[in-house]
Amino acid sequence: MLAHSGGEDAYPSETMFAFAESARAGVDMLDINLQLTLDGVLVTFHDDTLERTTNAAGSIAAITLADLQLLDAAYWFTPSCGACRDQPEDDYLFRGVRDGGAEPPLGYSPEDFRVPTLQEAVDRFPGAPLN
Repeated sequence: MLAHSGGEDAYPSETMFAFAESARAGVDMLDINLQLTLDGVLVTFHDDTLERTTNAAGSIAAITLADLQLLDAAYWFTPSCGACRDQPEDDYLFRGVRDGGAEPPLGYSPEDFRVPTLQEAVDRFPGAPLN
């Protein structure tokens, strides 16, 4: 079983939270997509722009890792629609976790809701095959 983008239908796409929850659910392989930041760091992110999942706009290639990791990668996630902008405010379950405005789920931290680097994913899931 493969968790596309870390299980984007059930969890915020390509976040450490999504990867961890998918691994805990027993997936055989984590599917990741890679983008290169302005300062040359590979990050796990599906799109080449930020709008679909984060609270920012623009190109991944035009932002440094430090600035990218300040963003909320779960900003537009809802359980009924992975990244929709027209849902009731209460449906955005993880909005604000990244910046400390909401509590993270038990066992997780705000950092689990930012854009991770490829190296962070490899280090956290050393035995998991990555697609």
